[in-house]
Amino acid sequence: MEDVTFIIPAYNEEKSIGTLLTRINELYPKAKIIVIDNNSSDRTSEIAEEKGAIVIKEKKQGKANAIFTGFKRLKTEYAVMMDADGTYPPEDSIRLIQALKRENADVVLGSRLKGEII
Repeated sequence: MEDVTFIIPAYNEEKSIGTLLTRINELYPKAKIIVIDNNSSDRTSEIAEEKGAIVIKEKKQGKANAIFTGFKRLKTEYAVMMDADGTYPPEDSIRLIQALKRENADVVLGSRLKGEII
């Protein structure tokens, strides 16, 4: 699917960002990936760029601000917001996007605790 953007806020995630981006690229070779680096002091930005992500360096601290910054750059029909630490697998995005299409929904949420898509 090429009409999807992954929005990934990140802060000092050099240990996990590369693996996450590799997995996304394997699932969605044509997807746009935007990493919003929220003042990391490590190699988060460099690793993300090496993996083909668009990196936005956001000086204003906070995850919510980083997410808003990413969504402002959105130009695709679908968007998936993921944490840079790989807390939840990018493979879950397949079910989320399927639900968006099936239900003609504007937003879907996944619950790791309940194992549901809302």
